[in-house]
Amino acid sequence: MNTVSILAAAVSVAGAVVTVGLGAYFEHRRNVSHRRARLRHRASRYSETLLQAAGSVRTRLGNVAHLNEFPQFRDSERFRDYARYESLYRIARYLGVVHIMAQEVRFLDLGSRRRNRDLVERLGAVRGVLSDYSSGDLRFLILGGAQEAIGELMIDTAATGDGPPRCVSYPVFRERLDDDPRFARWMNPVLADIDAVIASRERSPRFVPAEKALDELIEFLDRRRIWQPWDRHRADAAVPLTSQG
Repeated sequence: MNTVSILAAAVSVAGAVVTVGLGAYFEHRRNVSHRRARLRHRASRYSETLLQAAGSVRTRLGNVAHLNEFPQFRDSERFRDYARYESLYRIARYLGVVHIMAQEVRFLDLGSRRRNRDLVERLGAVRGVLSDYSSGDLRFLILGGAQEAIGELMIDTAATGDGPPRCVSYPVFRERLDDDPRFARWMNPVLADIDAVIASRERSPRFVPAEKALDELIEFLDRRRIWQPWDRHRADAAVPLTSQG
């Protein structure tokens, strides 16, 4: 074999190696890009659910102490029953969504490490307010372990299909409160706090820092105010429950 043939063979082999190498490199880049896109999509999907749950709790904290002022609450057992348990459901559902996010989204890719860190800090702020007993007011005190337990119990384990985990619906929530002692044991202390606040017509000192932490979380998740176009601070006034949904 002459020199030209050897060089041609070497060039051919080198070209094949480069082609294979570049192909593997671009395939790796493509897989990484797809994986990151899936993570962003998943994080976005859970962020929207979290936003709805946080907004729902924030609104209720603004008026739960005033429910006793509405004629519907005083005169209708059906209305009182709904107001109490639906308020409990809002709090439990928020904790359920947070629990699902912690389990399903191991790495929250919101576009940057800073935004990922900021979200975790805001979730931690809400968690910290609910578990803080330094004020001496034990109403709406939900310690960290209890928050995790309530969140876990709110997951709809009966759901089928390949969709993401979700919280139980309100009808299922009510049925489990009646039929499942383990479920009720974790929920009833929060329900007792709701009843105490409604009866006293006095907001818990925990509400102010909780509202602030929730406001910051909502603002972070919805900077363009697409999901929360109304003025959230109206929740500080007595707004009839029927207008809240």
